[in-house]
Amino acid sequence: MAMPVASVLLALLVGACGATVDDKVGYLPGYGTPKQRTLAGHVEVNRSSNGHLFYTFFEKSGPPATASTPLLIWLNGGPGASSSLGNFLENGPYRLQPNGSLTENPTAWNTMAHIIYFDQPVGTGYSYCDADGYVTNMAQLAEQFTAGLLQFYERHPEYRENPLYVCGESYAGVYIPAISAHILEKVPQLKLAGVLIGNPGNFHYTQYKGQIDFALSHALIGDSEAKKAEKLWEECSALVTKQDTVAGFQKCAEMSVYIFNQAGNPFLYNVGQWGDVYDEVLAPVMQKYFADPEVQKALHAGSQTWKNGDGTSAPNPVVNALNKTLMDSVLPHLETILDHRVPLRVYNGVLDGSSCNHISVFHSLTMLQWQGKSAFLAAPREQWSIPGEKHPAGYAQSGGGLTFVWVANSGHLVPTDQPEAALDMLRVFLEDTSRPAAGSSMKLLV
Repeated sequence: MAMPVASVLLALLVGACGATVDDKVGYLPGYGTPKQRTLAGHVEVNRSSNGHLFYTFFEKSGPPATASTPLLIWLNGGPGASSSLGNFLENGPYRLQPNGSLTENPTAWNTMAHIIYFDQPVGTGYSYCDADGYVTNMAQLAEQFTAGLLQFYERHPEYRENPLYVCGESYAGVYIPAISAHILEKVPQLKLAGVLIGNPGNFHYTQYKGQIDFALSHALIGDSEAKKAEKLWEECSALVTKQDTVAGFQKCAEMSVYIFNQAGNPFLYNVGQWGDVYDEVLAPVMQKYFADPEVQKALHAGSQTWKNGDGTSAPNPVVNALNKTLMDSVLPHLETILDHRVPLRVYNGVLDGSSCNHISVFHSLTMLQWQGKSAFLAAPREQWSIPGEKHPAGYAQSGGGLTFVWVANSGHLVPTDQPEAALDMLRVFLEDTSRPAAGSSMKLLV
């Protein structure tokens, strides 16, 4: 008989308390001594299959932190994408350069909050498990992640009272709703303060259809190509309706490839660029950096091989185990977040041409059913400007506890493409949610 969730978590915590773990990072290869308290290591999340999640934590920089300082969790997606991408290429305090060095990031999110990056689920990045230990659904994933987070708190109780925010992008748009709903329903003592999701894929499988509208609106295809793409979409939808989700996923992926082949293959995740900057430049540099034994030692990663994958382009054990769930809807989890009155903010770089594009994501949000829906749909779309800038950084629509933000001149990786805008968006979100009556406006930016 399976142990109850509470018993599993308790067993993990008791095990964690049995030994003192030194996870302090005193040196970062390519940079030197970190400027802020930095922690890294593994937490056990599934004893029966040797499941461990890897984390890297950076304390807030600047003035001394307090118990009211936000604690952000950042997750990348894939499935199988290491959150070290977000850490070292997007919003972490150090940016990995093509020559393998690290430089300080002036728009790091830890200028406003503590931040912890988790490689999850097991098998991602430096995280690991036995061959039969990969998660096969979001319930397992959420339970294991929460167990790992509780173990981190057990090691570092000084952060237990800090307001908790779950943040991330891409396929983490599936992870985050599942994790957040699990916390709200099963571990309410964690007191979730807010949820922030960028370019999510996919809240609902119909986001694939929005790629056709996006491609037409950007003149990437014409009516003839759109009709062929529509036929592929109809085949995809029919397969999902028959619950042949694996074949449905493959057919929708075929549609996406067709659209971009017809367009001459601009960068899927930023149609303003030609060539795949990530695969051709950034990914090889990261692979080399995290394979360095000196880096493994500095980050307390042991002998683990760093693994990174994109579930849409390079199947890996992580995505293979989740294969049958890739077209599942997470809208019920988003509704749980909103029904618990936890502020939800979703943002989109408007040049993302994948199924995570802004047309697709906004349409998914209109499918949500919660008490504040009419207020959200009736809310005006307002300009958003960074203080001191004359032009808009984007646009926002807020109501009923939900905010949607369109980020101008950005693709899938908003903190990389528009770092100042991403940081200011975070500032407003944290200020909004720190008020006694949590709001969800972007008016402070106007």
